[in-house]
Amino acid sequence: MSRAKQCPSTVGKKPAETPSVSAGRSAATGKEFWRGLDELAETPEFREMLHREFPAGASELLEGSRREFLRVMAASLALAGVAAVPGCRRPDHKIMPYTRDPEDVIHGESIYYATAMPLPGGGAEGVLVESHTGRPTKVEGNPLHSINQGKSSVWAQASILDLYDPDRLMGPSRLANGERRRATWREFEEFASRHFARFNNSRGRGLVFLVEKSTSPSRDAMRRKLMQRWPEARWLPYEAADNENALTGARIAFGEPRREILNLANARVIVSVDRDFVSGHGEDSMLSDARGFAAGRRVLETSGDESRMSRLYAVESAMTPTGGMADHRLRLRPSQIGLYVGALAAAVAQRVGNAGELGGLAARFSGAPARLGIGQEWIDAVADDLIENRGASVVVVGAAQPAPVHALAHAINAAIGAVGSTVSYAAMPEDAAASSSESIRTLARMSANELDTLVVIGANPVYSAPADLNFADRFASISTTIHLGLHQDETAEASTWRLNRAHFMETWGDVVAADGSMSVVQPMIAPIGYEPDDIEPGRGELELLALLLGEERSDPFEIVRDTWREMLNSSENEFRKRWRRTLHDGFLQGTAGTAISNAGRINFGALRSAVDEIESHADAEGIEVVFRPCYKLGDGRFANNGWLNELPNPVTKVCWDNPALISPATAMRLGVVDGDEITIEVGGRSLDIPVWRMPGLSDETIVLDLGYGRTAAGRVGLGVGFNTYSLRASDVKRLATGASATKGRRRHEIACVQTHWAMEGRPIILESDHQAWLAHGDEVLEDHKDAYGQYKPLRFADRLPPNNAPHTPANESIYQPRQQHTYESRPQWGMSIDLGNCSGCGVCTIACQAENNIPIVGKNEVIKGREMHWIRVDRYFATPVDQEQPRSLSDFGDAGPYTGGRRLEDPDMAVMPVPCMHCENAPCETVCPVNATVHGREGLNEMTYNRCIGTRYCSNNCPYKVRRFNYFDYATKRLGGDYVGKDLVGGAIRNEHLVPPRLREKIEEGKGELQVMQYNPHVTVRERGVMEKCTYCVQRINEARTESKLKGLDAIPDGFFQTACQQACPTEAIVFGDILDPLSKIRRMRDNGRTYDLLGYLNIRPRTTYLARLRNPNSRLRDPVVDPFDEFDPARHKHSEASQDEGRIMSLPVLTNAPSPIEAMTSVAAKLGGTA
Repeated sequence: MSRAKQCPSTVGKKPAETPSVSAGRSAATGKEFWRGLDELAETPEFREMLHREFPAGASELLEGSRREFLRVMAASLALAGVAAVPGCRRPDHKIMPYTRDPEDVIHGESIYYATAMPLPGGGAEGVLVESHTGRPTKVEGNPLHSINQGKSSVWAQASILDLYDPDRLMGPSRLANGERRRATWREFEEFASRHFARFNNSRGRGLVFLVEKSTSPSRDAMRRKLMQRWPEARWLPYEAADNENALTGARIAFGEPRREILNLANARVIVSVDRDFVSGHGEDSMLSDARGFAAGRRVLETSGDESRMSRLYAVESAMTPTGGMADHRLRLRPSQIGLYVGALAAAVAQRVGNAGELGGLAARFSGAPARLGIGQEWIDAVADDLIENRGASVVVVGAAQPAPVHALAHAINAAIGAVGSTVSYAAMPEDAAASSSESIRTLARMSANELDTLVVIGANPVYSAPADLNFADRFASISTTIHLGLHQDETAEASTWRLNRAHFMETWGDVVAADGSMSVVQPMIAPIGYEPDDIEPGRGELELLALLLGEERSDPFEIVRDTWREMLNSSENEFRKRWRRTLHDGFLQGTAGTAISNAGRINFGALRSAVDEIESHADAEGIEVVFRPCYKLGDGRFANNGWLNELPNPVTKVCWDNPALISPATAMRLGVVDGDEITIEVGGRSLDIPVWRMPGLSDETIVLDLGYGRTAAGRVGLGVGFNTYSLRASDVKRLATGASATKGRRRHEIACVQTHWAMEGRPIILESDHQAWLAHGDEVLEDHKDAYGQYKPLRFADRLPPNNAPHTPANESIYQPRQQHTYESRPQWGMSIDLGNCSGCGVCTIACQAENNIPIVGKNEVIKGREMHWIRVDRYFATPVDQEQPRSLSDFGDAGPYTGGRRLEDPDMAVMPVPCMHCENAPCETVCPVNATVHGREGLNEMTYNRCIGTRYCSNNCPYKVRRFNYFDYATKRLGGDYVGKDLVGGAIRNEHLVPPRLREKIEEGKGELQVMQYNPHVTVRERGVMEKCTYCVQRINEARTESKLKGLDAIPDGFFQTACQQACPTEAIVFGDILDPLSKIRRMRDNGRTYDLLGYLNIRPRTTYLARLRNPNSRLRDPVVDPFDEFDPARHKHSEASQDEGRIMSLPVLTNAPSPIEAMTSVAAKLGGTA
């Protein structure tokens, strides 16, 4: 066989490539893709990790020394003795069968109800909740709701886990004499009737309500009643991670707070200024923004409407999913970004004839490019693009930028004609428009005479209040404190009365979405209590407010109906019709878009006095610290949600932690690498926290995620990460300047999944420029022949480097025709993923986890590479390949793997979802010794769990590394749960998975039984020793097949159902369907020139295909690559004859014509004169 390392047609013409561990080099855009700094440096540790078929530690039962092994074994023996006690046996329970089926309930059939999920800070998502025999199991986006349009966020998908969280507050309790005892709602009602009656005479003086922000009309009605009864009481809305800069910026520009509503589907040019609109960071419009942006970049044709592609400029301090999708990205320190916006405003004013006021305002920024160290072209080219697309362009600003920058962006949008086309403004309800920082400062400044009783609803100020207010001490000094919350938290722990709150799926309510859509929040299940301990179910905020007011009608259903009856102001008969229609549709017809109103003219007088702050802000010294809500946990309210904790960050791919993010240059200056601890000092306060180096982050900048380091939470969230609120002062909204950082002495182990399951040295990401697609997208090389004379048609993506499809022989089966799978009968299922539209948000991962009963494994197991996600989202950085790159640790100095210089300052970023490919020639199937994984007649690679014996040969043979193995009982034992003899052995066992399974707390026992209620009854719960993977949601396929038959359909119609990942994806990057249906959307995707098979040259024929990514560069900032094909493209040369490389003669066509094993044995036997 040949030892050549390249295509025979390029021998002597093109140098052989040196083996590399990188994810591929693209001649189309001149970039190399890499996962992280260790890979770019090709450290020995990284190479060793890649060369293992499983991540290091994944196969080991224990880590550490012999002493560790003996310690664990001794503890296990002690537990074995304890287990012999008869009292530890599971008691018998009798069950009673149904004697009468509930009405409208068919066992095995899902029922969907429409409701709405209130969002932190106000707004809502319209959702459909799937229910089985009365219990909600899955959340989907409401296709009729204007915000969701069938899609959903990670918070909506994960909300079902919060409903069944065993660590939810169960029943009221009271703190007396330093001890907390259980109480009842009846006891609290008696207390409240006496206590709050005292405020009638004082008109409410001394009574304060600190409430989470909400856009509920019914709560607003209750607030009005409350203030009417107690006019001197204080009502303070508060959100720890509020976007106050945007509110203040709107006040400066328009004289009143306004909510910005984007219509990015209309935008041809978008300038994103430190704003991550595709993944949200807590924005209530994230779904609609991501959907609109994707619609403007969905390029499927080379002419017409579907050939157009918007252009995105990102100016930001830290790499974000939005910045990763940008066509041009400029990295600046947070304090300098305002200067760029000012310079852009000046350039726009020069090009707009009627923008005299804006020009006079922005003239002072004419020297900004020199101060920023950037070329003038970065200002002029962007300004020209905005003006050339006037009415179809927009400038958006993120929460970390000060209010004057937001106000200046409003002025730019008015000048370029964006208002009414790509951006609109909506009036804000009173609570949503309130200042959270002013609310918490007002509360902290109150004296004892001014504050007698504090009622906290939903908020957690003891944990999240600004550090300089010493709020925990202030809270403890208040005479009476009442807290209503869903979970145990720091404020609940310190409150006099701790009241358990009902989940939004357990109680009635209402809410208004960002665009004005009004919805009724209807319960899916009765409030959950726990009968063995007589624990009472929770109550909602409407019930609590009615109780405190002494209202006769405290039923939240009646409260909401009364509010809507008054609001709709119609006859009783008409009201009932609209009420029923609202419950059915999930929103009130005719309310979408009603919040939009005329924002008025820009107040240049107020803006002129505000922009001075921009210039002074730009001269900040020291390290700048950015505080932002976590992508997953928000402000910390989702800290006990295991799905969200284990979901990797979309950029860093870190889970179960919130390390301080710093640039590689800053890391080198401090002498630290990933996991090293640093001490950050801001305003006299300090925090010890590990670091994580992020390429693309501005130097001398630290990014801190909020929401971690909880001291009072459930078993999942307790002690996870670091409390970064401890550094934030009351005068800091999102950005603190003048900080310092020094290297600490300790290290912290961080779980990062990006280097797990790597596909070493293979072309993964394919991308090109939009201009190349327009020029060559329709070209198909029908007459192309490989080196052996076989026809091999090539489309656009097939010819893109580093895809080696042009230089590999045509794929031929090694099987005889009678042995081959034909897959000619419908349906034949397949999936397509558009890399140009995927933002890497991770909603698909959580949706898959909720649908398929995928367990969480915990941080220790993730570090060992044992995460169980069926669909992972890989992240790659990309830098030009022609720049010098260090390849040894000596090039990095003592700071460890660091590749400084321009190559890491401004990398591009790409993301790729990777599920099971359901290969037609699946390598996993041929190595399974027990036929546990086989191929179905509809093209699915199927798993039979009760056959699997756990050899892991299939995972070893999978080139995509998408199979997951249950090393322990992740799905049947409670994470962080108790086990028999825990008190006996103390802390001897640090890894609970090492405890014998029969001794561990099962999820169906005690309070943990709530988790069982979340499981999808149509999906098997896997046990230890079993391999699992993506099934293309086969349970949904079967359900659709049954429904189609009942409806008399010959085949399952296209779009009749969706896979979980497809249904949740906000950007519609995932398409699924029957590839043999000529009218299906999936068929159109597969026939598109951008489609390519990932590792298709392996001849495994994956059913999941990808659309190559496109970028739309501005030729003034980067020359577009119009001809992306390398010099050895088949259109430019013909392959040489195979005789030039005789070792290649033993090719697949020869094997195809070979006799079968039986024929060969018969032939040999005949020659020997015998029988086979």
